[in-house]
Amino acid sequence: MAAVSKLPDNLSYLSPVGFRFSVKKLPAVNYFCQAANIPGLSTNAIPIELPVSRMYVEGLTPDFEDLTIRFVVDEYMKNWQEIYDWIIGLSPSSSLEQRAEYLRTEEKVSTGILTLLTGSMNPQMEFHFLDAFPTNLTALDFDSSQTDVEYLSATATFRYQRYEIKHLLNT
Repeated sequence: MAAVSKLPDNLSYLSPVGFRFSVKKLPAVNYFCQAANIPGLSTNAIPIELPVSRMYVEGLTPDFEDLTIRFVVDEYMKNWQEIYDWIIGLSPSSSLEQRAEYLRTEEKVSTGILTLLTGSMNPQMEFHFLDAFPTNLTALDFDSSQTDVEYLSATATFRYQRYEIKHLLNT
């Protein structure tokens, strides 16, 4: 009987379609984002050797998994090129002047925000990915033998320092 007396306040399930993703540096990507993940995290257990056994204590820092998003590529490829330009600008390339110009005029990192929505499509919580930058952008495969048009989508992977969770509703 005691277990039943502590029912949750909200019995609704979290919907996988109720989200928005935005990065200030990627305005053309934000609208076309189809999928995003809340990355997992882990910490190492530190072993302590004792005379008769081994004991573990909690790790010192969390290790965050990559943030991955998938988006439909717009006809002019502006959203794909936003991420392409960001990666090229961060990477040493054949032109040191190009990199220097990019780093002088552009931010190297940005904050990504994944907003989760309620069943009524109201924002309920946000995940702020701090100091995020792209590390991977998938290829675009063109194929004229397809019988149905399947619009191109791409996946981008980001690294970040950590993420913070902000509750928007009083829950």
